[in-house]
Amino acid sequence: MKIEFQKNLQLADDEISVVVQATKKTLEVSHLIDYLAKFGQNHADILPIKSDDRILMVRAATIIKVEVGRNSLMVYSTQDNFSVNERLYKFKERFDQDNFIQISKSTMINIDHLLSLEDSFSGTMTAILTGQIKANVSRKYLADLAKRLGL
Repeated sequence: MKIEFQKNLQLADDEISVVVQATKKTLEVSHLIDYLAKFGQNHADILPIKSDDRILMVRAATIIKVEVGRNSLMVYSTQDNFSVNERLYKFKERFDQDNFIQISKSTMINIDHLLSLEDSFSGTMTAILTGQIKANVSRKYLADLAKRLGL
């Protein structure tokens, strides 16, 4: 990746213009554009999560794993595990944090709680998380996880 700065006196003092150039729009280009679009936005450190009988105020750093259950979304945190009536994609949109990554169709994890990755069956891997919580990493999402980890 080539990065350069060009001075443009036609822009206002508080204005920044960014152009992403590539031969084609790849997944990496899309991720970069999404990342730049989020730059400067405030991400809430505390997320209100509506459970069956209450609204919990959960710190993002304490969430270990979010997984689709039978009829709900299971949130595993360092303090407690609870069920939420929400879809994974909606939760992901609402809870857009850089340290969370989707590792399968039904699971996303907080990479700050990732302890290790172990080989599993048929080319998949198992993520070992804080509290010895396990999560299966599907082959489809393995490349993104490896890239996020710098491998």
